Amino acid sequence: MLRSKPDSYKKADGSEEPLSPRMDEQSNHSRDVPIASTSNSNSIEGPLPSSPVHEEQEEEHGQSQDEDLQHRQHHHLHRRNHNHRPLGVSYRLSISISDATSTNMRDDVWSCLIVLVTFWFFAASMTLILGFYGSENLPLGPNCSRLIKANPFFVQSIKVQEIDESKHGPMLYGFYEPPPLDVELKWSETHIAFIQSSFHKEWQYFLNKGSEIDISYSVKSPSSAPLSLIIAQGRESLVEWIEDPSYPNTTLSWNIIHGNGEVEVQLNFTIKSFLYNTTWPYYKCSLGHQLCSLKLFLLRPSAAVLTSPGPEQGVPYSDGYVKLSYGPRWITYFVGSGATTVLILLALRICNMFQLISGDRTGLQAGEMESERAPLLSPKDDDLLSWGSSYDSLSHEEEEVDEWLAVASLDGRLLKEGESNSNSRRLCVICFDAQRDCFFLPCGHCATCFTCGTRIAEEAGACPICCRTMKKVDNFASQTKTIAGHNLEPTPWHLFPLKTFHEETRYARASKIIQCSYLTCQHSTSNSAPQRKLHYQSRLTRPVEECPEFFRWIHYDLEPWARSRISLTHLMEAQKLAAFRVVIVGGKLYVDFYYACVQSRAMFTVWGLLQLLRRYPGMVPDVDLMFECMDKPSINRTEHEAMPLPLFRYCTTPDHLDIPFPDWSFWGWPEINLGAWDEEFRSIKQGSQARSWPRKWPIAYWKGNPDVNSPIRTELLQCNDTRQWRAQIMHQDWQEEAKDGFEKSKLSNQCNHRYKIYAEGYAWSVSLKYIVSCGSLSLIISPEFEDFFSRGLMPKKNYWPVSRFDLCRSIKYAVEWGNAHPAEAEAMGRAGQDFMESLSMDRIYDYMYHLITEYSKLQDFKPVRPSSAQEVCAESLLCFADDKQRQFLKRSVSYPSQTPPCTLQPSDSNLIKSWIEMKRKIIKDVQDLV
Repeated sequence: MLRSKPDSYKKADGSEEPLSPRMDEQSNHSRDVPIASTSNSNSIEGPLPSSPVHEEQEEEHGQSQDEDLQHRQHHHLHRRNHNHRPLGVSYRLSISISDATSTNMRDDVWSCLIVLVTFWFFAASMTLILGFYGSENLPLGPNCSRLIKANPFFVQSIKVQEIDESKHGPMLYGFYEPPPLDVELKWSETHIAFIQSSFHKEWQYFLNKGSEIDISYSVKSPSSAPLSLIIAQGRESLVEWIEDPSYPNTTLSWNIIHGNGEVEVQLNFTIKSFLYNTTWPYYKCSLGHQLCSLKLFLLRPSAAVLTSPGPEQGVPYSDGYVKLSYGPRWITYFVGSGATTVLILLALRICNMFQLISGDRTGLQAGEMESERAPLLSPKDDDLLSWGSSYDSLSHEEEEVDEWLAVASLDGRLLKEGESNSNSRRLCVICFDAQRDCFFLPCGHCATCFTCGTRIAEEAGACPICCRTMKKVDNFASQTKTIAGHNLEPTPWHLFPLKTFHEETRYARASKIIQCSYLTCQHSTSNSAPQRKLHYQSRLTRPVEECPEFFRWIHYDLEPWARSRISLTHLMEAQKLAAFRVVIVGGKLYVDFYYACVQSRAMFTVWGLLQLLRRYPGMVPDVDLMFECMDKPSINRTEHEAMPLPLFRYCTTPDHLDIPFPDWSFWGWPEINLGAWDEEFRSIKQGSQARSWPRKWPIAYWKGNPDVNSPIRTELLQCNDTRQWRAQIMHQDWQEEAKDGFEKSKLSNQCNHRYKIYAEGYAWSVSLKYIVSCGSLSLIISPEFEDFFSRGLMPKKNYWPVSRFDLCRSIKYAVEWGNAHPAEAEAMGRAGQDFMESLSMDRIYDYMYHLITEYSKLQDFKPVRPSSAQEVCAESLLCFADDKQRQFLKRSVSYPSQTPPCTLQPSDSNLIKSWIEMKRKIIKDVQDLV
């Protein structure tokens, strides 16, 4: 906004009075309270009133101007606090641009000019000189032929100097145009190399397009230890492959050779290379003991060719390096800087002209005769940030819902407009110091901070915007706890950093909370749950299937409450250890939040429940449950045997009563770029088929984050030795992965090993389902925690159990057993993958449905919506989600199933006990073999 000063103002009689130069400090007050001036010479900036109050004040000539000003300020403040109607005045105003503004404008122009020219010089010129045309060291192999091209407008000369003096004598040639690539050369080399364990040896060749290389090898000491032959383009690709061999796309080719200890390998290279024709150069220089400098012509093209001789018969070739640098053509940069400066000056000049024209038009419009209201506070129609809605009116005045939605949508649009919604518009209109953070009920206007709003309610009792009688002033928007984590502290039993909401003012956040929490779900379906159930069941077309065997664990998990039942007392005691409460009544979902969950766990878990309601409309019974979103179970069986507390979470142990529930990542994990379960499994299975079992790496592989306070993962780092322990342990740095767009952490690229290791983290880990999905033989280090499906995995059928005691030796034994029994190892890995494939999202929703249904049968009370709970629907959850979360959520949308839920088997505690005993015996037998 361009701020200007009036040179004069018009009095009520039409005459003009000059304005004194003391304007800045006084004009600031005119924004808060409209102050009128008398016709004395010490006039102030502002509208000239014609009200009777000020006519009486003009007759008191004995008072000074300062006393007059203070009296009127006090008078206006008195009327603002005690009257319902604002003061009205009529005025004329004429505005023009002063020289002081022009001076400030010129200063801004020169400041911008200096910054832009400096930026262009350093960003453009220095980038070219030091970056694109910076010096570099080039490796030279035998029969190297490199074409060096440079733009003669920016480069004056090409300089080449040999770093390591050798007898081979590289040559630099200069041409008026790039020479043809038509010289074909063939030669052979033989290398005998001794490769020690964990070391490598490399040979570098520079080959132009169309060249070919044929490599044959023979190993003197064959064995089962892995030795690889890699052909990589560029040293960076080789280094990248060495750091992560599980990501082979960085190389052109690689093959596994076998050797043991210090391996002797004979390599035969047959190379057909194409070289540039250097017959007719205009410049020729040998790099032996001197610096070669090729000058480029400004107005004609030039090119340089750098060559090296081939290897001599019987003499080993030693790779050499040359230093390539460019001499800048400084006149180009100086002329470019001048031209850029002129263009910037012209652009700023044109911009200033438009600003002056715009300012003149504004002054003419402001100077026209106009009569309007000038209230102490902005009128309702002009206050772009006022609210015409409230939670109270939703509850008691249903006829105003449509008006609520209209006002809220208008306000949401205005919040996105840039300059029309400045920071001052979000400040309290009374104190102009704090942010607007309260709402007047029942009208719903938001114009003041909570302190000023409370004082107005006590003194006047009417909204200063619409003068409607206030019932109360409420800052419930700033107190509402949402699924996005607003106004929620982290769980006290597992602290993590508070969530931050970037680029949001308090007012904008309050507006979003009201819109998403109180308005979005108002137009949900009016059909009752029984009606939706009958309508859904009439459309079923497929027969009912029997649930997988591991669904029987539902009865086992709920067995403690089959005797005690679940009362409200049980529920309220469990609340002390819960992050949020889930209530389903009549097919609608209500959530009451107590603590924030790390990242987006709560959001995606609640989204899964919403999709369950959508998949089986009207069939999910009324239920009231407590949910905890952190890792470790907390309801010990022994301590809570007398009064078992029902608490849902993602994992449990045999010693805990926590009820396992499908974790949030089945619907996506945007923080680490993991999609919904169905799409991730398809991608992993496709990636696992890229290599047949014999071609997979015959070692165990683990990649993850060891810095999670996990003793098992810390000990696992000691096993990172492919020769001694047959294991490759990779550190996963999620911050670095996020910078690279998670390109190196794709799960589909981590199935190239025959054996995959699963190690628990702080507690259970979501990585289990992805590891078993690879089809490799899963080496599961005897887990302490269990999720809802892992209890269906059987040792030596779907995975190989690894003891946490003597960990490295146990991993080595599993790998050597698998390499000695490849058919059995492959079948075991395939069985694990088949189990995960059977765990489709259809079965996951069925598990959720039966778990909630069986849980609801144990309640001895009728669930009702808690007064502090918010209704959550798909629209309101998407309203709170950011752009990335919204993309992941929409990819996991469910639709009404054409098949009813699978049939749950009856309870059989003896069968569960036999599974537990069978697992324990198999694991013990395997551990005894190590």
